Amino acid sequence: YSIKKDTSNDEDFTNNLNERLPANLSTDVFVKSFKISILSFLKYPLGVGLNNYSFSHDNFINYVETKYILTKILKIQDGANNFNKILAEFGIFSLFFGYLMFKFFFNKKIRIELKYFFISFILLQTFIRGVGYYNGGFLIIFLIILFNLYKTKKISD
Repeated sequence: YSIKKDTSNDEDFTNNLNERLPANLSTDVFVKSFKISILSFLKYPLGVGLNNYSFSHDNFINYVETKYILTKILKIQDGANNFNKILAEFGIFSLFFGYLMFKFFFNKKIRIELKYFFISFILLQTFIRGVGYYNGGFLIIFLIILFNLYKTKKISD
């Protein structure tokens, strides 16, 4: 992508900016991705499929207002964090992910040290900055959490 700035109407451009939009590019990208995920969730409640966030981005980018032109072409594949990606790609099934995380972190049979260790990975990549399921150990940590939930259920049965 290449972006060419039209300098003929600089004064009009700055006067027409919506002041309620984020003041920096990083936050603008984060908010744009969240809005796209919400629109995708409402239109496709069952999700758009694994690794198809770009489909949602392409379909809804024109319905999302951004402060910076560059924002519209950033984070097309991963939605800025895994929460946005999971919500758009799995729709209502993303509630299952939330349920499992809730169950893990509030399970009294799982050691607190393990919870502290895993919460740093999950929270950072889910809500702050994540680049997908296969990077940064997200999938591995999620599978370990599932294993621990399964193991504690087997012990209690």
